[in-house]
Amino acid sequence: MNEAGLVGCTLQLPQTQYPNSDDRPSIFMKQWLQYQLDSHRSVKDVIQSDQLVRIRPVSDGWGIHFLFADRSGDCAVIEYLDHNCVVYHQASLPVRALVNHEPYSMLIKAAGFFNNGPGKKECPYGNIPIGRFLKASHLLAHQNTEWSGPDGSIVENTFQILEKISLRSFGNTAPAHWQRQSKTQWCIVYDIANKIIYFHTNTNRNIRHINLKQVNFECTRPVLYADINANLYGNVNHDFTVLTSQTNRVALKEHLKAIR
Repeated sequence: MNEAGLVGCTLQLPQTQYPNSDDRPSIFMKQWLQYQLDSHRSVKDVIQSDQLVRIRPVSDGWGIHFLFADRSGDCAVIEYLDHNCVVYHQASLPVRALVNHEPYSMLIKAAGFFNNGPGKKECPYGNIPIGRFLKASHLLAHQNTEWSGPDGSIVENTFQILEKISLRSFGNTAPAHWQRQSKTQWCIVYDIANKIIYFHTNTNRNIRHINLKQVNFECTRPVLYADINANLYGNVNHDFTVLTSQTNRVALKEHLKAIR
C-alpha cells in the first residue's frame, strides 16, 4: 500500500503471457508493481497506465496476476493472457477475491457452476485454488454474520477469513502435490481508509501494524527495514532501522538458509 491508499497484490498465474515488444517502455513485473505504487493513487490510474508502459516478457516461473484496490472502494484484477492485458473491473468483477494458479475467468465459472441455477452443487471447499476461491467468495458474502471476529472489528473479521482459506487450515486433506507446497507464511490486512497495514506471520502470530500516516515518505530519507518475523506486537513504526549493505546481506543469508 502506498501513501495514497492504493493497494497492489500479486499471486502466481502459470498461464501468464506478458505483452510482446512494442513502442511502450517495458519493465520487469515486480518493478511494474512498484511503478504503480510510486506513480498512482487509484485503480483507474493503474488500468489507464497500460497505454504507457508494459511488462517485459520473462522466462518461465514469473507468471503472476494482480489485485488492486483504492480508498474509493474501487477494485480490479489484472492478468496477462495470450500476450494481452485482461482487466476485470466493476461489473466484470463480481467477486473481489483472487487466488494462485487459476485465471479469474475460470474462478468465476466455477463459482457460477456451484452456486447458481441448474448447476448448483455442494461447494467443494478444499486445499486447491478453486476450492479456496469458492470458500473466500462464500465467507465474503456472509462476513457480517457468519464469520465476524470476536471483537466485532472488520480487521479481526478479515483475519478470520484469511485463516479459513489458508493452506494451514486444510492440514493433510489436500492432494499430495499441494501438500508439498509451502504453507501460508504470512497474512496481511489493509485498512485502506485509515492507511494502516496489519499483519502476522507463521513464526509470530501476534498481530502487528504499520501506520502509514506516521511514515515520512520524503525521497531524501534513508531506506528503512524491519524483520517481519521479529518478536514484536502492536504498532511497529518505531522498530524500523536504516537498511545498509551489511544488514541487507545478513537478511538475505538468513532467508536463503530458511528455504534450503
